[in-house]
Amino acid sequence: MTELKHSQEEVDIALSDMLEGRRTPSETVDILVEHGMDREAARAIVQEKTAPFVEAQKKDGQRDILWGSVWCIGGLIATIADFGYVFWGAIVFGGIQLIRGIIAVSNN
Repeated sequence: MTELKHSQEEVDIALSDMLEGRRTPSETVDILVEHGMDREAARAIVQEKTAPFVEAQKKDGQRDILWGSVWCIGGLIATIADFGYVFWGAIVFGGIQLIRGIIAVSNN
């Protein structure tokens, strides 16, 4: 890593802003490069800092896929079984949760 033009505090602020959602990872890499860091080193740092969050989002997405499927399919089965009710709530809630999970997993 080359010597930074600005303080470590400014680099820490850029990384903190990214982790709090105020900057994208690519913006953070650009800021670190502007501060004198090698682009590959900046990418490695950003990836290292975001890895736990990406993994957590992926696990949350997988859980949403599982439970969304359970609610949606369960609602459909209960409706088809003709218990005298249409289980719209379970179907819609499950479908939304399923889609949200698919999006979360595919974004990571």
